[in-house]
Formats: sequence, C-alpha cells, structure tokens
Amino acid sequence: RKSTIMLSHAWGEEAQETAEALQSFCHANRVHFDTPVWFCVFSIYQPGTEDDPPTINQQVILQPSPFQQVIRSSEVKDNEGGRMVVLHTTTAEVYDRLWCVHEIDEALDQDVKVEAACSAKYSLIQGIFRFIYEQDVYQDGVVDPDFTVFTQNAECGSKDDARRIRKEIEDKGGFGRLDGVISKFRREMLEGAVQRWRNIMQSGFLADSPRDLGHIS
Repeated sequence: RKSTIMLSHAWGEEAQETAEALQSFCHANRVHFDTPVWFCVFSIYQPGTEDDPPTINQQVILQPSPFQQVIRSSEVKDNEGGRMVVLHTTTAEVYDRLWCVHEIDEALDQDVKVEAACSAKYSLIQGIFRFIYEQDVYQDGVVDPDFTVFTQNAECGSKDDARRIRKEIEDKGGFGRLDGVISKFRREMLEGAVQRWRNIMQSGFLADSPRDLGHIS
C-alpha cells in the first residue's frame, strides 16, 4: 500500500509531544491507525555514509526529490484521504526549518490538502499569545500576533540542501512570495487554536483532554 499522508516536521521536536499531536489529529479526523504514512524519519534511509551508501544527500538530490515524488503522488493528492500534515510542537518551530516551508509551498502548489497537527501545549501557547494581544497588554517583540513567517530566516542542517532549496525558492519567485504563502497557511491553521483557547477562557475551565486543543481543523 502506498502512503496517503505525508508528514512535515521540524526534526528537533520531542518525540512524545510529536506523537500526541499526531494521535490527536488522527482521532479528530477519524484517520485509521493502519493508514500508510510517509514520514522521512523512517522513509529516508538515515544511517548511510559515503562508505556505506546511500547517504541522505544522495537520496534527496534525486530529481524529482523523494519529497516531491510523494507530494505529487496520486495517493497524497487524492481529495478523499490524501493530505500533508504539518506537525507543530513547542520544542521545535516547524517554520524555522527550510525544508518544511519548502514542502508546504510545494504541496499547496500541487493542490494537496495541507493541514496542521498541533500538540495541546502548542495550541495553548499560541492561543495565550493571541489572547494577550487582543486584551491590549501585548508588548512589541514578544510574539507576532499575525502569525507572520519570515522564511528567509529558515535554516537547514545541510549547506548543500540549503543552497539547493534557496535556489528553487528564488527560481519560483523569491522569499517574499514564500512569506505570503506560508504566513497565510499558518494564520489560517492557527486561528483554530486561538478560537479553542478563547472558548476555554470564556468557559472558565480547561479542556478535559489534550485532544480538545491539539487538532486544528
């Protein structure tokens, strides 16, 4: 069976929080736990070396890259169940990773459904930030209340990957265009977290389960 879901993630996230975000997403969307998922941690061979190939770089330089092949596959592009899921946690900011903003852009360009899976802690923090701003006690420089992303500042662990991705971004219209695409996606996705926190503040009690906060519809 081929994968119908591709996960995009920051790599530096904590495993338990990542699992909680994904479980919450699957629960909220009724995604069966036997659904084939493409997750680069397991789908790209990681321990390869020059003496014992393939290395990660030898795999990602393929044209089209493994990521592009998955995003462009009919299974992931299928409107009935295919999608990309972007994992959000508090331990690593997904929008700081150059690969992630590039993958989201590629998926949106291919008309793939892109959704966010957020840990309860991430949703809570984002909601608090926006709530503080709306209560007029926001201080400049603490957090961006409009969820704007500056993709020029995103980084990549491999210099070769960074050069290649930055060239593809520039060829496609530059970082200004990408800022608009990613900021719009992030703003729309995280508005759900803000609304959930606003409802909690108004009701005066916390959600019974992390699942109540973790999913962004």
